[in-house]
Amino acid sequence: MWYTSQISHWPDRALEYLDFFDILDGMKTYTYTIHIEPAEEGGFVVSVPALSGCVTQGETYDEALAMAHEVIEGYLEALAKVGEPIPEEKGSFTSYLTVNAPVMA
Repeated sequence: MWYTSQISHWPDRALEYLDFFDILDGMKTYTYTIHIEPAEEGGFVVSVPALSGCVTQGETYDEALAMAHEVIEGYLEALAKVGEPIPEEKGSFTSYLTVNAPVMA
């Protein structure tokens, strides 16, 4: 088969092969940072900073994550249908940092 000699290089060229197979399938994998915050009325609100206006919510944390997955897919499908480029987020990470600060008396 055409790919047998290439497989031996799989660890070094994994991303290249995954991109190739995604193109054949008509799909590509995207990763986005999401922000999850407790909603005032209960539940959680999820926003996707890289996708302007892409916001959803869920009653529970797990439901909010599931809804985020669905809303991102829908957002990207809508962009593709109208021929708009799909934004790619690169090198963005969200983390928490704890610092000490003086207390005002």
